[in-house]
Amino acid sequence: MKFGFDARCLIGQQTGVGRYLSNLISSMLIVEDKRNDYILYVNDRAGQPMFKHYSSILIKELRSPTLLWKHLRLPISLAFDKVDLVHSPSYTTPFMTSCKSVVTIHDVIFANHPEWCSKRQYLRFKHFVRIAAKQSDAIIVDSNTTRREVLDLTEVPEHKIHVIYLAVDRIYHQIKDEKNYEYLKDKYDFRDNYILFVGSIHPRRNIRRFLKAFSILKNENKIPHKILLTGLVLDYKKEIGDLIESLDLIDSVKLLGFVPDEDLVGLYSFADLFIYPSLYEGFGLPVIEAMACGTPVITSNISSLPEVSGDAAILVDPYNILEMAEAMGNILSNSALREKLIEKGFERVKHFHWEKTAKETLNVYNKVLKNT
Repeated sequence: MKFGFDARCLIGQQTGVGRYLSNLISSMLIVEDKRNDYILYVNDRAGQPMFKHYSSILIKELRSPTLLWKHLRLPISLAFDKVDLVHSPSYTTPFMTSCKSVVTIHDVIFANHPEWCSKRQYLRFKHFVRIAAKQSDAIIVDSNTTRREVLDLTEVPEHKIHVIYLAVDRIYHQIKDEKNYEYLKDKYDFRDNYILFVGSIHPRRNIRRFLKAFSILKNENKIPHKILLTGLVLDYKKEIGDLIESLDLIDSVKLLGFVPDEDLVGLYSFADLFIYPSLYEGFGLPVIEAMACGTPVITSNISSLPEVSGDAAILVDPYNILEMAEAMGNILSNSALREKLIEKGFERVKHFHWEKTAKETLNVYNKVLKNT
């Protein structure tokens, strides 16, 4: 079979969708032993993505403005290349195609929380995601939570939606080498034990309540720790900076910005605690990344996060600052609880691996093609 992909997300610095697609394709090459051919369609404004040395993969650059690229240039190429099925890894699909179509909808944040989206994002997703869900032959979602939300939003038949979990990137594992720890302390300029957060610093990530909970513990002299916040802050930086100053946490909170994966593995591994108090997630990859690195986890008891974390994390009401503070204090003061969570985390991540994700995705492709 010949599978096509909207692979523009593989160009340049990869976002979460880019990592999803790159891990998916590389794992497909492993599990299906090159029985299929793959065409990665990219735009013409950037260099070649990965996979260019694989014989079963063709990388094809299409020259066209962005909107015409997806809805005109890509469909023409799919027909010309006689593609059997096209997979759009990020929410929207071409309006019309000559082949079968699969779309991945990672979340429906635009519908549940439009206040967290720009006007352009909201208008784009409000209309185009519904069209993609209706026209695609199958929909892949990252969690049962998102599955229910897509059903409520689009009214597509249940059999059309397939839950396929994301997985931990192979790079994430526990590191115990003290030399690596010293390297990270020098590079990111910290010396104390720390609590870690990983993810873009966005209102839905609930950083404000997390900082207030941390402030409670610091004021009661219950912990000597600092906070390391990784991820881009963008236009939220001043608000976070003002809050840190008002809580008298300037010397206790460090914003690291973007951190490459090879450093992030170590930051996870040497953290005393990882917290992810998000108010909404379609999956929540950092939760299982932290578990894979042997770090105890606190996360929210809403959205998809209980589904992903299982019984391997402490779940808290993300709107309850006191509950969050108590959970952090309990883990940091109770070594037995820490060890229990670490062991449960190692077991939990065994449920999430990319070969499994690839096999289940290929099964969706084959099911769609059999219904031709």
